[in-house]
Amino acid sequence: MGATGAVAAATAALEAHTNTIETEQAAIRQRIRDLGSDWSMPNTADMADASVSDGDGSDWRPGS
Repeated sequence: MGATGAVAAATAALEAHTNTIETEQAAIRQRIRDLGSDWSMPNTADMADASVSDGDGSDWRPGS
């Protein structure tokens, strides 16, 4: 394979890779749109203390 063939192969590989990235980005954009514009607000007061187990709603529980 000459230099021209190597460049053509590299260009084709790069184009295929770019197309894959473009498809993945489109899927991510669609998933974000599917979430909608109404986001729930977290209870930041429960999470502000950075504790693992203190009886509030953010306690870590195995398997949850």
